[in-house]
Amino acid sequence: INTVRACPTNGGQTWVIMVGDSGMYSSFTNFQSIVHQSQFEERWYLDTITSQYVYYSKIVMDSTSIDYAWGVDSIVSGIKYLSDANSQFSIFPNPSNDKVTLNLSAFINQPLTIKVVNMVGQEIYSERMSNVSTAQKTVNTESWTEGIYIVTIENQQNIFTRKLIKGN
Repeated sequence: INTVRACPTNGGQTWVIMVGDSGMYSSFTNFQSIVHQSQFEERWYLDTITSQYVYYSKIVMDSTSIDYAWGVDSIVSGIKYLSDANSQFSIFPNPSNDKVTLNLSAFINQPLTIKVVNMVGQEIYSERMSNVSTAQKTVNTESWTEGIYIVTIENQQNIFTRKLIKGN
């Protein structure tokens, strides 16, 4: 996208599938135009907490942003999700009904951003906290539909993700 090639190393690739129809974009030509205008970024960084290299990628298309981070464990060969490699934050109850609580105790006195996206990449919740002052943050999920969501917390050094299941 925009002449940017994901993961130019032999170590991996990023694949993105965009889905649309005439109800969303009025024509295939318009959909193609929006795809060509999308923005993509990727980078490797060292996660100092887990001592592993992390591949981060993000695509923004038509005001929808999808991003994720994968970690490569430096001791055990193979790929694993960064969210499984650390316990920087937790979500409870999970599954949830009308609200969830995020344990942010590892982020006290730090700025961070909380984002929640559904399985089609639509951001349904976002909050920027300039300085975390409490160990817990409650988020109202009552209006969310049943399904699986990805909760992402990004501080100045790292990106952490957890899966959230919304029941009824």
